[in-house]
Amino acid sequence: MPRRPKPHPGESIEKESNIREIIFGAEDGFVSTLGLVLGMASATNDSKVVIIAGAVYVIAEAFSMAAGTYLSSKAEKQFYQSKMERERWEINHIPAAERQEIRDIYRKRGFKGRMLDGIVSRITSDKRLWLKMMMEEELHIFPSSIDPARDGAAMFLTSIAAGLVPLLPFVLLPPANSVAVSVALTLAALFLTGALKGRFVAMDWKRSGLEMLVVGALAAAIGYGVGFVTGGLVH
Repeated sequence: MPRRPKPHPGESIEKESNIREIIFGAEDGFVSTLGLVLGMASATNDSKVVIIAGAVYVIAEAFSMAAGTYLSSKAEKQFYQSKMERERWEINHIPAAERQEIRDIYRKRGFKGRMLDGIVSRITSDKRLWLKMMMEEELHIFPSSIDPARDGAAMFLTSIAAGLVPLLPFVLLPPANSVAVSVALTLAALFLTGALKGRFVAMDWKRSGLEMLVVGALAAAIGYGVGFVTGGLVH
């Protein structure tokens, strides 16, 4: 029976932690919503218009981010399962070739003779262990606890919560104070989120926080500029 082609050994689907998904959703919610509300605020003095536009955007963006996360997590899970089924098929149909691959892996690690024979015999005597070793040692693909529905829901809630930060000042405060408070709150939230991200990407927390703050400030400035120019043209 012909042998199925092997995927590249560099393929991997190590799962990113939920906290990284939350940070990504928060960053997007802060930056995009702040840019929008500042653009709207610079184009009109009507807080109601800013609130309505901001609320619609926050909800639409949250659904979009959640859908993207759900589909991405589902594809990642399907990828892992497809590779596992491929290896299971090969173990069941061409065991000699798969046994030789185990032998080659451990020979490259310096095992030989009876010790190598014992390792190969032990692994290949248990199909569950054999499959696990083929996935991890040959393909470098590791099991994960991916849950597309959970990941999508987490992204949705995070995007909603983050999007409300720039918007709430326009709901609670007079128009004259809303812009400054919205900018201050959002930039502070961006810095804290960036600092948290720094802990998970082995980056200095102050540098990471400042980096995210600068990106948010640039997005806000662009949004404000576009709204100012658009408002002037309309008027």
